[in-house]
Amino acid sequence: MILLFQENGAARIQQNSGSVELQAGQWCAFQTDHPPLISASSRSRQLAISLPLRMLSDPRLPLESWYAAQSFRSGAAQIFYCAAVAAALTPAHLDKTDSFRVGASLAQLLEIALRDRLTQDPPGAITKRREQALHFIESNLANPALGVTMIADAIGCSPRMVHKLFQNDMLTVGRHILAMRLDRCHAELSNAVPAQIDDIAFKWGFVSPQHFRRSFKQRFGCSPRDCRKGAIARLGHRPEYPAGPGTSACT
Repeated sequence: MILLFQENGAARIQQNSGSVELQAGQWCAFQTDHPPLISASSRSRQLAISLPLRMLSDPRLPLESWYAAQSFRSGAAQIFYCAAVAAALTPAHLDKTDSFRVGASLAQLLEIALRDRLTQDPPGAITKRREQALHFIESNLANPALGVTMIADAIGCSPRMVHKLFQNDMLTVGRHILAMRLDRCHAELSNAVPAQIDDIAFKWGFVSPQHFRRSFKQRFGCSPRDCRKGAIARLGHRPEYPAGPGTSACT
């Protein structure tokens, strides 16, 4: 069988009447009875290795499940990918015995990765669970304790699974929560909502005004105060803000 790892870009893999779209960080497998046709609309890179099926010790493994694209950025698949890269870089002067041992080791890792893959939720369940996680996050941004453990308890999975739901994003779960909180604060400040700046930050789950201001400027390129000043200039009036502790430092 041919194992194909999409390292950069995207590609479409066709074999016989089947096809699969591979994005960067995904992999799949094909039998070698007919060479697969690989096409890409832009520059992409794949790592391809070939292993004889007879090297697998468990013939009961349902190999057809490999034909769907799956991530190799975590779990057993990530270990197998790293081993495959190392094998591809192995000097060509290895003798036949050592080459066979390398292949046998890859076959063992392949079986482990396959079993790990079989224990994962199907794609539809993953999508549904991710939607549940996002809904829970959006509904609980005001809770300073919001985090991976709370999300996992709410949607009925392990903290490890919560991380896996976001493994293909550019942001970790914590960074995702931070970005959503900052977006909510930015929306209120951009509309000159009549509330103290720190109160808006506390409303959306921040516990440290200093952390809020620093993160806000990193994300939007301006301070919360400057964001509000721009909103006031755009709206043409200054709303009445409720008085409270620290008024002079927050308006």
